[in-house]
Amino acid sequence: MRLMRKYQLCLQLRQDILSGKLPCSFVTYALLGSYTAQAELGDYSELDHGTTYDYLKELQFAPQQDEELLKRIHEQHKRHKGQPPNAADLHFLENAKKLAMYGVDIHPAQDSENVNINIGVSANG
Repeated sequence: MRLMRKYQLCLQLRQDILSGKLPCSFVTYALLGSYTAQAELGDYSELDHGTTYDYLKELQFAPQQDEELLKRIHEQHKRHKGQPPNAADLHFLENAKKLAMYGVDIHPAQDSENVNINIGVSANG
């Protein structure tokens, strides 16, 4: 049951990243993408995946992903050999919780001068 909740949290965070609700830097997209690849596809193997990053094109890792991002994910995915899917999910979560907007729920509002603003609500306030 606990593994299922962890996996569901990973799926929610992946969706938040893809929708732009949880913004990341290029480096973080690549790192989180490599853990996603490991969890979803298992160990990188030239026999199964080929010698290029083309096997990653089936998955979406970022709202705007390009060849450079897929190349970086591919390089990092190779380093996760032997890591089971639940460990890859755990590493994904450990890195995602470091994001500045992790756990922040954004609400559109207007200030006293009717200027559109966003208010972020989190467990901290």
